[in-house]
Parts: sequence; C-alpha cells; structure tokens
Amino acid sequence: MYSLGYAPLGIKDLLYSVYFFKIGDTLIDTGSRRTRAHLPEFNKGEIAQVLLTHFHEDHSGNAAYFNRKFNAPIYAHELNKPFVEKGFPVQMYESIMFQSIEPCQTEAFPDSIELGGNKVEILHLPGHSVDHCCFYIPEKGHLFSGDLYVADRIKLWRKSEDLEEQIQSLNRLLQLDFDVLFCSHNPKLKNGKMHLRNKYNFLTEFREQVLSYRDLPVDEIMKKLKLKEKHMEKWVSWGDVSVKNMVKAALKV
Repeated sequence: MYSLGYAPLGIKDLLYSVYFFKIGDTLIDTGSRRTRAHLPEFNKGEIAQVLLTHFHEDHSGNAAYFNRKFNAPIYAHELNKPFVEKGFPVQMYESIMFQSIEPCQTEAFPDSIELGGNKVEILHLPGHSVDHCCFYIPEKGHLFSGDLYVADRIKLWRKSEDLEEQIQSLNRLLQLDFDVLFCSHNPKLKNGKMHLRNKYNFLTEFREQVLSYRDLPVDEIMKKLKLKEKHMEKWVSWGDVSVKNMVKAALKV
C-alpha cells in the first residue's frame, strides 16, 4: 500500500493523499501524475499489469508511465477507454493538485484475474464515475473500493457524481463478506464493512432529509437542514465541489 499526496512544497503527503496498491505483480491504480517523482522504485518484472478503479486523474495519472516502463497492460472498464486513451480536461484545482493525465492505451478487464494467487471479482459500481469498479477477493475478505467509501460522512460533493447510483452501489457492496476496506483515500484495515455501512446509512438518511423539503428552493433546504456551505472549497473548485451540489444530487436537479 502506497500513499502519495498533493505536495506544493515538495513534501510528500502534505495534503490530500491518494493510495494505490501492489498485490503480487499487480498494481491497483497508479496515483497522480503530479506525484511521479515520489513513485516507488520498482524493479523490472515487478509490475506485470495495472488495474484501474476509474479514470480520474488521481488514479490513472501514472498509468502511461507504468505501461511504458514495464510494458504492463492497463486494464479498466470499457467506459474508461475514452478518458484514459484520449485524455480529458481537468479543472484548475485538479491541475494544480494532480495534473492532467498522460494518455495511454487501455484494455478491457480479462475474464479471469488473480491477485496474489487469489481470484478477484470485478464489480462495475458507478456513482462516483461512470466507469467506477471495485475489486473483491472473497478468500481474503478484502475489498478495493476505489472512491466509493472515502469517509463515513461525506461533507462535499462533485457535480459529476450521482448520489442515487452511489447508494445502489454501496448497497451491492454490503452484500459481500469482507472486513478489510482498501479505500483509495482512507483505508480501513479493520471493520471495513461497518465503515461502508455507515457511509450507506448517512447517504440514505441525507437523501430522505432533503426530499422531505423537496418543494423548497435549494438554499431554503440548506437552512432547514442547518447545512453550511464550505466557501473556500467551493471557490477553489469554481463550484465543482460544494455542499449545495450534494443537496442538488439528492433532488437530482
């Protein structure tokens, strides 16, 4: 398990951290292009393949590097292909923190994949992104959840996220038997399923609270629920990330 983060002063992990994982000769995600100088020094033959949970730049940013250096195929969901192969625009805050990706060829997940000698189940679970996938190892009780967890309680929401799809995806994961939650931003090595259930409960309760005021304007709903906007985050992201976005997502407006 490796952690690399936004480091404006060259200090590793000073701020927002992103985890990626190595199981045997397989990498799950690759970190952001901005952190390439801090990547571990893997030896030739150590990396045989890369699995991407989704296309976002903090997860796919070094895919091209690993593909080029180790001749490792990059596997992802078919909906990932247009983003990673062609590249995609990022907003200013994303460029500063992560940098845009270096495009590279991807391949659809093969019918059978092993991680550390154990078969893995690949689960397409959208909501955070259209191509988002999780990797489940039943024999180990391990779940690689990409960005579906992040925290028990979510305080901010991206415009591109779908709240209803996330709730459905979380519900699917809760049907699985696991304890270790390899989240890309907040790993839980114990009681992972409990933490994922907390996230599910929080989102479902939040949705119901918002919908109970569905006839009111969004700003009035925020007042009723005593939700305060995080103005710095909203300003820095030009409105891409905010509390209001989360209310709108519950209303689907």
